[in-house]
Amino acid sequence: MEDFLKFVYKNTALVDEMSMHTYIGDMPIHREMIGSRIRVLGKVQGVWFRKHTAEKAEQLGLSGWVRNEPDGSVLIHAEGAAEALEKFLHWCGTGPPSANVVEVDSSPTPPEGFDRFIIRR
Repeated sequence: MEDFLKFVYKNTALVDEMSMHTYIGDMPIHREMIGSRIRVLGKVQGVWFRKHTAEKAEQLGLSGWVRNEPDGSVLIHAEGAAEALEKFLHWCGTGPPSANVVEVDSSPTPPEGFDRFIIRR
């Protein structure tokens, strides 16, 4: 019976609510929610950038928002798993086919608890 309980413990995912980590046995699986503030510069307005950004974010399981800025850039707040944010950031460097991205700046920011990704106007 003791061997069975050790097997169950080592193969059961447990969630530590305080650290937002999932554990299998003693091994943490990092699924922290992190946030990123991203500014995309170039020809990124008038090319459906916000629409494609929202679609890509939802595809990757991210939440947050995207909006056009008065200076011609696009500002994004995205939050979710680190791996998904990394893929999203890489996509922002290209954007949709009609965009011409010149620069992407990002900085970490605390998650705000969004439950979906929205386009702000």
